[in-house]
Amino acid sequence: MLGAGSNTTGLIVKARALLDGASLGPDALKAVGQAFDETWAEIANHFARDATQLEGARLMLASALLSIADDASRDVAVLKKAALRVAAQNYASWSIGVKIETVTDEALTVSFWRSRADDARRLAQSVADPLIKRELIDIAYGYERIAKMAGDQKARAAK
Repeated sequence: MLGAGSNTTGLIVKARALLDGASLGPDALKAVGQAFDETWAEIANHFARDATQLEGARLMLASALLSIADDASRDVAVLKKAALRVAAQNYASWSIGVKIETVTDEALTVSFWRSRADDARRLAQSVADPLIKRELIDIAYGYERIAKMAGDQKARAAK
């Protein structure tokens, strides 16, 4: 966890905004929020105290959770395990000690997530291994769900 006096308000707000804006029922949102908090408590010490890396990691975890959660999600342990698996796949590509790209407001747009879904589908078409192909299709589906959530959040904000 972060030490006392750490300026993390922006980090918490961006990750929480992504979670709270999800198109999930109240019970599913509660389970996703709890899974996020518990998972972050377990993995936070693996990240440097650099604000950029922390922000990226929290948003990655929130995105991982939202890519696997649906309105029937209630089991916090299952959500945590699946989110850690997705996050681990993404974390493996990060260079330790190198600042990751700062997440901008673009990351909360429909086009941002649809573009990633398209990339995952294109990659799936080029892969021969059926297990990898299925995983990439699942990732694309998760990105589409996040795109829908971003659109729903934008529509709610416009009201």
